[in-house]
Amino acid sequence: MIPVLIVPALNRFDLLRKSFNTIDYPIETILVINNSGDDTMSEGLIEEYPHLNIRVLNLPSNMGITGSWNLGIKLYPWAKYWMFSATDTTPSPGLWQEYAEKSGTDKFVLSRNAGWNMFTLGEDIVKKVGLFDEYIYPAYYEDNDYLDRMRLAGFVDEENLLFAEGYADENGVSQTIKSNEDYFKKNNYTYWQNHIYYHAKKDSGDYTCKGWDLSRRRDHEWIPQKP
Repeated sequence: MIPVLIVPALNRFDLLRKSFNTIDYPIETILVINNSGDDTMSEGLIEEYPHLNIRVLNLPSNMGITGSWNLGIKLYPWAKYWMFSATDTTPSPGLWQEYAEKSGTDKFVLSRNAGWNMFTLGEDIVKKVGLFDEYIYPAYYEDNDYLDRMRLAGFVDEENLLFAEGYADENGVSQTIKSNEDYFKKNNYTYWQNHIYYHAKKDSGDYTCKGWDLSRRRDHEWIPQKP
């Protein structure tokens, strides 16, 4: 059984439902982190899937990808591994089971065709590498940064880094920004700011995480603030 599935969601709850419709392997708990600031986005989700143990966190603002992933790990600290999925991921039949069979305490499992849209992360890796760098907000380059830090910590060989071969990218990546013009435009700015930060770390060889920062959090906001 997969211990926990963590799904951050900003929009496209229709694709999230499409993803849940493919679940054909037992998952102990599914945590949906609704980052939209709109509780109506997740209405009815639990009732629509009574056979799945879904818990929904309706947040007042967007935690971002790294903040959401970190929150999921913190809320389920006893998991042997954590599974993460994007709202626009639609796994092929048998893919959930493939992840379960390949995952473990010292394993990092990526989708061969969809990368970080669906992955699992073992407890031994988190113990040594730590959490995701929340200075990278709200999305993009958090994966590059963490993979580099994994390699520096020695989790690089075929014993630890595995790939799931099943198809997981039916809808195309980045549907969150592709379906929202405002998010797409704001990402043009935040993407490059994250790019600059990540490459400065990479070029220096110093992967110390700055972590959550109030000024950067406000500067990188995608969702218009309510008056």
